[in-house]
Amino acid sequence: MGVASVVRRLLSKIFRHSGFLSNRAVQAGDYIKLDSGEEGYVLSVTRSHISIKGLDGASLIVPSRKLSNSGIKNYGKSVKTAKNPFRFHTRLQLKEVTGIRCSNLNELLQGLKVVPDSVIYYHTHNFVEEHHFLTPEPPNDFAFWVADAVGDQELGEKLAFIDPMHYPTLAAIRANIIKLVEESLSSNDGSRKVHEGRELHFIKCISVNIPTPYIVHDLREFVEVLKHVSVNSLYFHMFESKLRLHRGANDFSIWIEDNLDDAELARQIALLDPYSLTLEGLRAALIQLVEK
Repeated sequence: MGVASVVRRLLSKIFRHSGFLSNRAVQAGDYIKLDSGEEGYVLSVTRSHISIKGLDGASLIVPSRKLSNSGIKNYGKSVKTAKNPFRFHTRLQLKEVTGIRCSNLNELLQGLKVVPDSVIYYHTHNFVEEHHFLTPEPPNDFAFWVADAVGDQELGEKLAFIDPMHYPTLAAIRANIIKLVEESLSSNDGSRKVHEGRELHFIKCISVNIPTPYIVHDLREFVEVLKHVSVNSLYFHMFESKLRLHRGANDFSIWIEDNLDDAELARQIALLDPYSLTLEGLRAALIQLVEK
């Protein structure tokens, strides 16, 4: 009897004895997950241990005695492999005061016309990032300042209704904000200044893109990494990639359609409104779509 046959029989007995979820012996190439937390692709199986490669590229050895005391779920071989792998990135955000400030609507309008896109991005997405646990998210900074400091409730409400989900670029968002402010100024001179200390300071968002160790080759790997990456990684791929990197859509939809030829799943992810969910709610929605 060959060594491979002995190993398979031994593992089968262990699995049956321990009540494992897998109904067949673990083999090289299978993706397994243990109740104790270890998961990854099986590299090799011996009498004494199983060698696993995790999704972060790290290898680990699981002793057979540990297998006998832990439940195991065997997902089998890889599903369809992508033409090109997907690397998860995360980001760090630095905030820089531009030195431009406004104390009335006229100055707001002039500032909106000259500040860089990174300022528009910061003031329309600051709440989304810093208060990602709230839903629905509070309005953008411009809406809040106009209503609270300037006291123009009507314009503040109009600015608050700007939904970044419906805009393909930051330039389009900027244009609509300018349009609303100009319409408001057509009926008042906009010269009334806010109280001292209530000025709006334009802040620039400097984002640093950082690659993570997670590289995935199929949907199974993709959904497992989705469960572990930070909310900063989700934010980068769902928000920043579309508007700041001018990709026109989120990174996940682009990769799934271009590299896995799954246009329907890509479309469903693109239809998710990330602004109506907390980041953890967004994670759950993504996982549900992919697992389905």
